[in-house]
Amino acid sequence: MTDPVQRGEKAAAIRRAAEARWAARASSAAPRSEVDLRRAQHELEVHQIELEMQNEELVTAHRETEDLLKRYTDLYDFAPTGYLTVARDDAVREVNLTATRLLGVDRARLVGRRFSSLFESAAREKLEGYWARVYGGRAQELVEVDFATKRLQIEAVAADDGQLCRVSLTDVTIRHRLTMEREGLIRELEGTVAEVKRLSGLLRICAHCKKINDRDLGWVQMERYVTEHSQAQFTHGICPACAEQLLTDFMDRKSKPPKP
Repeated sequence: MTDPVQRGEKAAAIRRAAEARWAARASSAAPRSEVDLRRAQHELEVHQIELEMQNEELVTAHRETEDLLKRYTDLYDFAPTGYLTVARDDAVREVNLTATRLLGVDRARLVGRRFSSLFESAAREKLEGYWARVYGGRAQELVEVDFATKRLQIEAVAADDGQLCRVSLTDVTIRHRLTMEREGLIRELEGTVAEVKRLSGLLRICAHCKKINDRDLGWVQMERYVTEHSQAQFTHGICPACAEQLLTDFMDRKSKPPKP
C-alpha cells in the first residue's frame, strides 16, 4: 500500500508533467491574431450561456418531475381505495397506504408476503380460483371475501405480460350488512305474504259450533286455526252484551221455582 507522502509526490509529478506538455503545445502553436482571439472568446461565452440555459432547463425539468412524483405519491398512497401489485406467485410487490390500513399490516411487512396468506382458509380457497380466472381470462374480475371483521371487495386485472396483476381493495362491510338485512326483510315479508294468502279466501265454518274446516287438520276450533296460521294468540273474556245476557239468564233461572 502506498503511503500519503508517496501519493502526494506522484500527484505533484503528474502535475509538472502536464504543465510541461501544455507549454510545449502552446510554444508550437502558431500565434493567433486579435480577431481570432475575440472570435474564440465569443464562442466560449456563447457556449457558456448555452450551458447555463441547458442547466436551467434541467433544473426546471427536475422540479417538475419531483412535483409529478409527489402528486402521484399522494394520489396512489392516499386514494380512498386500496391498491396493490401482486405477482403471479401471489407475492405482494407494491401497496399503497390505504391497502395497509384495510389489511392492518405495515407496508414493510406486507411487501414480499403472499397475499392469500392474510386470509382465513375459506377465503384462501376462494382466492385460488379467483387468481386462475384473473390470469386465464385477462378480464377484470371481482370477488368478495371476509377478512377479520370486514368484508372486502377485490377487483383485479392481469398485466400485459401475464406475470403481475393490479388489485384494488374496497371495504364493503356496511353495504354487505345492509344487503343481508334487506334479504332478511324480504324473506320475512314473503313469509308474511304467504300467511296472509293462507288466511284469505273462503273458510268453511260450522254455523253452530263455529269450528273451521282445515284441509290439513280437519274440523278445529277457530282459536286453534288462527293460531296455526298466524302469529295471533288468544285470551278469553266476556263482552258486555254476552255478560248482560248471561246475567239475565242466570236471574231468570234463579227466579223460577225448582221443579218438584
